[in-house]
Amino acid sequence: MKKYLFMLAIGMSQLLAAQTNAPQPTRYISQQAYSSSVALTNYERCFYFRLPNGLVDQFQTDLWDGTQFTYDNTRYFTYDPDGKLVSTVNRKWDATNGYTDYARETYTYDPNGNRTQESAERLHTTTGVWEQERTVSFTYSATGKVLERTNFSYFNGQGYGSRSLYTYDADDREETVTYQNYTNNTWINQQRNTNWYNDPDDKVDVVFNDGWSQTLNDWAPVNRTAYNYQPTMTVALTEAFSNGAWSNYSSTTTQYNADLQVTFFQFYLYTPQGLSPNSGYEIDYNSDKSLHQFRYYLTDFSNNVYYPSLQIDYDYDMYTGTHSAQLEADVEIFPNPATDFLHIRSKDAVEGMRYEVHNIHGQMLAQGTVQEGNSMVDCHTLAPGAYFLLLSQNGRSKTIVFVRN
Repeated sequence: MKKYLFMLAIGMSQLLAAQTNAPQPTRYISQQAYSSSVALTNYERCFYFRLPNGLVDQFQTDLWDGTQFTYDNTRYFTYDPDGKLVSTVNRKWDATNGYTDYARETYTYDPNGNRTQESAERLHTTTGVWEQERTVSFTYSATGKVLERTNFSYFNGQGYGSRSLYTYDADDREETVTYQNYTNNTWINQQRNTNWYNDPDDKVDVVFNDGWSQTLNDWAPVNRTAYNYQPTMTVALTEAFSNGAWSNYSSTTTQYNADLQVTFFQFYLYTPQGLSPNSGYEIDYNSDKSLHQFRYYLTDFSNNVYYPSLQIDYDYDMYTGTHSAQLEADVEIFPNPATDFLHIRSKDAVEGMRYEVHNIHGQMLAQGTVQEGNSMVDCHTLAPGAYFLLLSQNGRSKTIVFVRN
């Protein structure tokens, strides 16, 4: 399966932005191809099961066994009285053991509703003991912006740490993000991103990426990405710094329809032979603006053939309840693409408004309550790639597509 390569390649895209008011899929079926020499074949089928208030109660995944779809696992969700996610449990089934829990997560929040901690555990298949897999903690500014995110992952009893430190400009826009790893009881600089804004809006115009040089004991330039925003197209150019000079490295093009929905994305690499397509995708929509089909393409470097590697078909049958009417609230998200956090801002009342983050396979990866003013969605656990942000309020919904760099 090419899921890893797909997410890696699509994650190199520098810009994706679209917004749609439409019914939400209740099921999807994905097909994948390993190379240009084979046809697309069934891989995964997933369903959403929701509570009466619209929150996802269960998310079921079925896998293709070569002749039919068979049940694989279900993720169960629990919430506090305010609708904030407090825990999840992943459960598999087999004919010998029946349903068996194998992974679980818990979440805690501060009085303002900001998530302060996440904890992930996995059941050891031999001992039957729950083992810590990951902990994540957050600290916030007085305005609710994340100042520090610290992650520790555990393997064979050993902990491996990383953290992100944030600064903001006078307009409270993200200015720098510094990434560090925890080594020998010391936090060591690794990478720093600096956002440059050319105008008052929240769109980043240039991102400068620096790496920490042990030789210089200082930051050294690695690459920079400049964004050109147009009404129906966005172009991003990335340059790499080497031997004291900047040179073209990659380019992306994103196209939109009249409803500002993304219809086409292409990622190019600069090669000695010129600009060459590396990967990309196309999205088709139904007449009501809902998703119809997603197609991802990848270059097979064994023969330089650009081929369909993934296809996802969405349907809207009554697996999980009625379709949602359009969300009327005026909502915007930024930055897009996002690196660490995605901000949600509404000009209208957000009482009862919730968000869900889904990957391009339709799997729900995060959810929460939209707060007054400016809410933030943590993107650290998301692999680089394209995602769908579903906003819902009073039986109405809106989907916004965003990218995690």
